[in-house]
Amino acid sequence: MDINDIHLKQLLVSIEAGEVQEGLILFPEQKEGEKSPLVVFIHGHNTGGGWELLAPAQRMTKRGYAVLMPSQIGFGLSTGKRDYCGPKTVAAIAKLIEAVLAEYPQSLDPNKVVVWGVSRGATVASALVVDHPALFAAGILVSGVYDMEMNAGWSGKDPEILRNLVEETGGTPEAYRLRSSVGRMNSLRCPLLILHGDSDDVVSVEQALLLDRKLLELGKEHETVVVKGGRHHIGGPAISREYVFPFLERILQK
Repeated sequence: MDINDIHLKQLLVSIEAGEVQEGLILFPEQKEGEKSPLVVFIHGHNTGGGWELLAPAQRMTKRGYAVLMPSQIGFGLSTGKRDYCGPKTVAAIAKLIEAVLAEYPQSLDPNKVVVWGVSRGATVASALVVDHPALFAAGILVSGVYDMEMNAGWSGKDPEILRNLVEETGGTPEAYRLRSSVGRMNSLRCPLLILHGDSDDVVSVEQALLLDRKLLELGKEHETVVVKGGRHHIGGPAISREYVFPFLERILQK
């Protein structure tokens, strides 16, 4: 794959002394004076960070979206200690988004920014839309955790994942509270699409159902889809065609 053909740019944004936040951005073909919607596509637990999302991101550019792929702290070329979707990761990605919008004002529409997260990325995305609500026109959450303490206590939790969770957060109730967006959804301003497989053996589907109930209680615009037979990795092309792209086109009126 020739990166020049897909208009790939790498950004390294300084977060604090000696630490950087990496982001990769793909641009679609644009006519002069045209601004593209920006999809911020956040990875799950993979060591390559944003680099591992290049193939699905390229599919999005063919539909006219610019795509920003952050590497969470400790993944890809983003430096620093991993904090399991914590406040530091959320703040760093928000800073990256703001830097990208400032860097490309002629190419990106700041009123059409969507965050799309998968697994760990969905947990980060759920925090971004409530902690930085002015940034986003919509959010897409796939197979995420929205109540970290409930997730840590789930009987089906993989021991290795639980070990990562405790090591990266400290395993305290306060650490879990800081990483749980469900209690902050009153700050939500944009519509959400929530996707989760009913056979997910990594994150219980109860996470999506819990968030759905909270959003119904608050009267927030959202759509929840429980994919029958879906496991943890349900973000493939078929799911995108059936649910994600129609949602994006409706919200952004493309």
